[in-house]
Amino acid sequence: MSTLIVAPSEPAAATVVPVIEERDAELAALRERLAYYEAFDALISDNVARSAEMFRSAIDERERVRSHAVQWQLETEARMSEEVERFPALERERTQALLASLMEEATRMQCQIDGLIQRLAEAITDAAVR
Repeated sequence: MSTLIVAPSEPAAATVVPVIEERDAELAALRERLAYYEAFDALISDNVARSAEMFRSAIDERERVRSHAVQWQLETEARMSEEVERFPALERERTQALLASLMEEATRMQCQIDGLIQRLAEAITDAAVR
């Protein structure tokens, strides 16, 4: 078997250089494209992370507002219960004060009536004696 070795000629080497340059240019363009997509991917990842954080923050805020609402409702119900319990006591105090005032007035009137009865009795006695 014989082997034939062909020596590269100048024109063949000249055609290889443009192919290598073309390949290098294509590799550079592909690297640039890859860098663009990697930057785009990083931007998307950052946006997804921010969105997740905002979502967690919104959930936390909703839960905080809900717990404040429950606390406010409990406090309001407690104040209303106190007011409901306090109202009859205040009404009883007012009624008792009014009745005491009426009793004092009736006692004064009774004294005046007793005085009037006494004077009428004296007048009747004086008129019967004459």
